[in-house]
Amino acid sequence: MTTMDVVSHYGGRAANFLEIGGDAYTKATPALELVLANPGVRSLVVNFCGAFARTDVMTGGVIEAFEALSPKVPFFFCIHGTGADEARAMLKDRLGMESYALMDDAIRAAIEAAA
Repeated sequence: MTTMDVVSHYGGRAANFLEIGGDAYTKATPALELVLANPGVRSLVVNFCGAFARTDVMTGGVIEAFEALSPKVPFFFCIHGTGADEARAMLKDRLGMESYALMDDAIRAAIEAAA
């Protein structure tokens, strides 16, 4: 919910919202497919903050979904927590993307891209 609050704070409007945890990362492809089916989604923020959940495992699920679906909207990642270094490396190696250091920066970039 914090992510949506920050989107609103910076003048954006969330077209959709998805929160998954636990083993739900294994269902990232159908979850992402559902989000991307909404024509109002013009950019996407993936904000991982993991303590017990490993962000590298979650990132792996999202990367697999990204590779399977080849979304046309821009993605912006912010990754912090357990396994974050590994997650950022996977993101760079497999998708050629960088994670933003701050959630605020990822959200501002997503709002700008959606404009």
